[in-house]
Formats: sequence, structure tokens, C-alpha cells
Amino acid sequence: MRFPYSLLLLAVAQPSTAWLVKYYATEEIKHGWGTTIQTTVSPVVTTAPLTVEPTSTSTTYSTDYITRTDGGNYRINVTIEYLILPNITNLPISAFYVWNPPIPSQNPSVTTNYYLPVTLSNPASCTKTEFTYTDSARILLPKFLKAQATASSIATFVSNYVSTISTNLGGQEVTTSRCDVYMNDKIVPMTSIDLIDYERSTAINV
Repeated sequence: MRFPYSLLLLAVAQPSTAWLVKYYATEEIKHGWGTTIQTTVSPVVTTAPLTVEPTSTSTTYSTDYITRTDGGNYRINVTIEYLILPNITNLPISAFYVWNPPIPSQNPSVTTNYYLPVTLSNPASCTKTEFTYTDSARILLPKFLKAQATASSIATFVSNYVSTISTNLGGQEVTTSRCDVYMNDKIVPMTSIDLIDYERSTAINV
């Protein structure tokens, strides 16, 4: 199926309202010693159009991290849904190893930048100056999340434009298609660090 997989940290986390990743999967039930039953879910990719529908869904929760390009990490919650296909033969699917998933081809002619809103305000120690405003910080997304980064539940707006760079020294102009994706303020339920922004140093406490 559709999105590449990533090494996800921690097996259990709170459900995420923003990041939802779906995979087709097959389910195998193994009988162990005594009454022990083990269920194994294996993500798969389709090799041809499916003629069957998933029979059930298995949901797990994990965490991953996004990084600011100027430093700092944000912890995010990811909900993973496995759409379980019926246990029949000759399904047009191919199993992939969970830590080495297939990566869909991407168009190298488009450069995409992702931004996260950051609210800045005066520190509590600053009693003579008050300010609150929202800035944006550029972030780097894990590959397995990029495919759904423009979803309406995640992105506030998406801006597509063309950038042309030239110099007064002559030569051919360089044109690049660009896409700026501005996230909403709900995609990061928890931060792993305290934000320290240089703008706060402008507060005057006299």
C-alpha cells in the first residue's frame, strides 16, 4: 500500500488526532504451547488492483520525532491502522520487511518545505514588556509522514510557486518548483525540549 514505513519509537503511545498512517496487511494466527495464540500482522504492498476488501482493522500507536532545522526535536504521536486482507491465496500483494519498506518515487523537480507554528511571548521574568505573536519554524519530517503532510487535518495551508534565480553575471536562469506546507498547531502533542527563542532576548525589563 501507499506510504513508506519508518522505524517507529516506542510501541505504545496516546492516539494522535493528526497523524494517521494506513497500510494493507495480512494476519497470521499461530498456536503455541497449550492455549497460547499469537497473531502476527505483516504490512504488504499491492502489485495489482485488489478484487477483495479488507475484513478488519488492527490499530497500534507509536511515537516519532520531527526536527527543527535550527535545532530541537518535537515528539509526535502516530496512529497506525493495518487494513487486514482476507486470508486467501493468490492475492496481488508482496510482503515487505518492516524495517526496510519500499519507498515510493518522488518528483525531484519539486522542493517542499514544511513549517510549524511557534507562539512566542515574554518570559515570566519580564514584567515591563509584554508580547505574544506566532512565528514559523522550518521542520524536517520523517519520510513515512510526507505522503500525508498536506492533509486538511494537518496543514493549515499549502502554497505552490515557482522560484527563478539568476545573476547579473549572465548564464542561464535556474527555475525550481517549490511547495511550502504550513502545519496547524495540533500536530505536535508534546515537545521533547523547552523552546528557547532568540526573540525573547528583545524583552526589556527596566
